[in-house]
Amino acid sequence: MTDVIDKLCELHKLDCRIEKLTDRLDSIPQRLQKLEENFQKRISEIEREKESLKNSEFSRKKIELDIEEFENKIKTFKLQLQKVKTNEEYKAMESQIEFSKNKISELETKEIELFDEIDAMKGELAELEKRHGAEKERFRNEKMNLESEQERGAEMIKELQKQKESSLALIEPKLLKKYEKIKTARGSALALVYMSENESGSSKKSFWVCGGCNSMITSHLVEEVKKKEDIAICESCGRILYFE
Repeated sequence: MTDVIDKLCELHKLDCRIEKLTDRLDSIPQRLQKLEENFQKRISEIEREKESLKNSEFSRKKIELDIEEFENKIKTFKLQLQKVKTNEEYKAMESQIEFSKNKISELETKEIELFDEIDAMKGELAELEKRHGAEKERFRNEKMNLESEQERGAEMIKELQKQKESSLALIEPKLLKKYEKIKTARGSALALVYMSENESGSSKKSFWVCGGCNSMITSHLVEEVKKKEDIAICESCGRILYFE
């Protein structure tokens, strides 16, 4: 029976390794997607910054055109000023000139503010593109590592499956059926027996525990597990117990 239990333990460990590796590989597509999303997020951020800069540049050029328009108006008003015949017309023309000058002053103030804003945006854009350059290399490396891990993991699972097939061939069908039934019901068919401690006041109490359900195991059952003369089952979860 010792040999049988050892074979079950070997099968159990292979199943655990396959399951763990499979879970790891199953997570890779999601990790790749997250990696791609973060990378595209940075690209979108740069594109938004470029668009904002473009809009600010357009606004600045629009201000320049508006200033030029008001300057031309002033020139026109001054020429017309020489031709007016009444004081009312003269005052009205001067009022138009003064209004245009005030508008030019306002526009020039806005233009200066926009120049400062554009300089700041150019600096932020340069910093974003610099970080993006470093992130692009890191993204490429991380993606390659994940894809490489995916390939290696698939090969490892194939090898473990071969080992499992060899292990299955050494176990009686009846016992194998029992193993698979427990595994289906509990997720794992075997559970390691280990020693746990519980502190109560100033004293510590040690007791044996099932690694599958964390239930306390009787001393009698522990002895059965140690002897390996027969398959010992956890009274709480129904898993096959073993020692390492």
